[in-house]
Amino acid sequence: MDIPDIFTWKIIKWVVIVLVAGFIGQFGKTFAQHVIDWFRRRRTDHRETLRPSEDEQISYPPKPAGERQIQEERLLESPVNDAALKLQKKETKALLKAKKKEAKGKSE
Repeated sequence: MDIPDIFTWKIIKWVVIVLVAGFIGQFGKTFAQHVIDWFRRRRTDHRETLRPSEDEQISYPPKPAGERQIQEERLLESPVNDAALKLQKKETKALLKAKKKEAKGKSE
């Protein structure tokens, strides 16, 4: 055997090894993404089965109105300037806190 012949076979062997490793790596990555997606779908399906039905949701005390809704109601009164707007925001926050406290007291 010649030295160039041995050298050629070593090169071919390493090229094949690199191609096989790339092939396995690419399909391994795709398989891993598929498994991750499967677990995510399974988890979201499981969460949906744990959600209460509409009848059960109605039995809970209603949530207090959000700050945005209260602000929209107040903004319809048309604020005069920035100082009035700041005052309205503070009042809105206080009103929201009071509603949350009231809802918490009812639930206990």
